[in-house]
Amino acid sequence: MAKLLITTFFIGATLASCASHKIYSPEEIQAICEEERAEAAGVQGKVSVGVNNQTGTNLGIQLSVNDKFLRGLDPQAVYDQCVQEYNDLNLSAKTNQAE
Repeated sequence: MAKLLITTFFIGATLASCASHKIYSPEEIQAICEEERAEAAGVQGKVSVGVNNQTGTNLGIQLSVNDKFLRGLDPQAVYDQCVQEYNDLNLSAKTNQAE
């Protein structure tokens, strides 16, 4: 059984490495990196309120802190690095497709 799992893992890893990578549009890169910039800028929060006939009123609060914020990284630098990384991924994917 263990040999089957190990073999399946290695076959899956090999196939995954051969798969082509997604090419991100400029709009996708901007949206992803804007989110990273916002996370680096400070604490993120969400509040939700709901009502149903079984439990009554529900209130939810969610707070999240990103490690980039805790490390004091500049949000603009986080955005710029993110854009560069996604552009590099796109270039790599396009190069692999051409081969």
